[in-house]
Amino acid sequence: MTSVERQESFSGPLPHPGILKMYEDIIPGSADRLMSMAENNQRLQADVINREQRHNNRYYFIGLCFAFILALIGICGSIVLFYNGKTKEGTAVLGGTLSTIIGSFIYGNKRNNKKENKQ
Repeated sequence: MTSVERQESFSGPLPHPGILKMYEDIIPGSADRLMSMAENNQRLQADVINREQRHNNRYYFIGLCFAFILALIGICGSIVLFYNGKTKEGTAVLGGTLSTIIGSFIYGNKRNNKKENKQ
């Protein structure tokens, strides 16, 4: 006597098609309701992701604006110091400002590359 063993696996937001058919046989219209629930769930997840991306983009832009303003203040401050004959102080302020800008740029690029590699 031979025996045959069959194993199936299924994953996803909806039940296995065979089970979905059984639902439909027992309660007419239930398959359509389950499909609608899955579609609504996908739509809600997409909305959450879109909102999160807009939120992140907004904060990134605000941070960029503040960084630009601070860099401008540092550069203008060093120019004022140079103009008043304080070259050491002007060089220190300009060097600090530029090193901060360059460091932030390098750190931001490394961080973005790590995020892209994970996805």
